[in-house]
Amino acid sequence: MVLVTMKNDALVGRDEPQSPNELMDGAFMRIASYSLILGFACLAGAMDSLRSGKTGFYFTISISTFVAAGIGGAFCLLCWKLMMAGRRWLTRVAAVLLTLCGLGNFLYPLRFIRPQERWQIVEGLCMAICAISVGVALLWSLKQFFEKDAGEG
Repeated sequence: MVLVTMKNDALVGRDEPQSPNELMDGAFMRIASYSLILGFACLAGAMDSLRSGKTGFYFTISISTFVAAGIGGAFCLLCWKLMMAGRRWLTRVAAVLLTLCGLGNFLYPLRFIRPQERWQIVEGLCMAICAISVGVALLWSLKQFFEKDAGEG
């Protein structure tokens, strides 16, 4: 029996139905892509609306906020499409672009901080980077352990 399914917006004939793992992978990738695009759109909109005043930071929502959100979402969609293209170098370039944009948006508000307070912020950021690095190292070692265990079993 031949089943007809949608794959990459094209009809594809298959001899057997999709396995639950294939369906879950597709659902996960859809959720991950929409979440990433929405997150970058919100990030771009928030960075556009961020202002500094005498009393501190405040947000001013205007048309440019929504334009920036659209541009951020479109940029992320483009990077996601590049990552899913299957070419290793395109995937790396897109991942580096997304990472640099994320870091830039994270560090952008530091320009509003008074020079006297910057050292405390830098110390806190360094401690946060160390803590995150330890967490990543633990997750990486768990991944390696489980891959080794799966290979032996």
